[in-house]
Amino acid sequence: SLKKLDFFKVKKYQEEGFKIFCVNSFIGDGTGLTFVPDYYVLSDPAFFGFFNELYENLGKEADKRIKEIKNNINALKNNKDIKLFVPIQYHRKLDMDNEIFYFNDIEYRWFNKNVSNIIYPRAYLSMTAYKALAIACFMGFKKIYISGFDNDYFKNITVDIENNLYYTNMHFKEQGDSKIRKVTHSEASNIAELLLGFSLLFEDLYGFPKDRIINLDKESLVDAFSKKHDLDVYK
Repeated sequence: SLKKLDFFKVKKYQEEGFKIFCVNSFIGDGTGLTFVPDYYVLSDPAFFGFFNELYENLGKEADKRIKEIKNNINALKNNKDIKLFVPIQYHRKLDMDNEIFYFNDIEYRWFNKNVSNIIYPRAYLSMTAYKALAIACFMGFKKIYISGFDNDYFKNITVDIENNLYYTNMHFKEQGDSKIRKVTHSEASNIAELLLGFSLLFEDLYGFPKDRIINLDKESLVDAFSKKHDLDVYK
């Protein structure tokens, strides 16, 4: 859904005082950026040198993805004004001069409703975009506009004759894992488990403060937040 935005219009709002949070591989290799994010959130272990999960999920394609991740890190190094938020368990894992803030990335769902205090364990699934949303809430922003919270991979799920599950990874920018991938048993052993996981992605968003968050994707399946606003940000 980020493709629906006009980044030049977004940049104008940034120049007027809005702050921009980005996550994961948005920065690419740092070239051709329309705007430089103010804050960046990283939480995937691969960004800190832990690649086992990538090799498990991507096989031979993992090396291409790892190269992209290293380009992302170098791009962040070259934009020293970007402030980073990183899980505390990765303290000192990034060799860069950017200002880095650390947060608690322990997931504890039982009897816990915490979504906005990044000092304590979180009550939602490990999605980097959700962590960025929690950080923005913690920092006290009065209005938080989100884009890219699509959660719609399930639209392209397929099942083969052996009952193996597949879906296409879709990203704003093409990445090494932007293709059909087999669902591993650690992720889900059947269609019911896979769809339940997607259901939890939507459910966890209901715990965030509705009065402060606005979804910029007018056609989004995410119904936890209002889509009504006066910003001129679309193409």
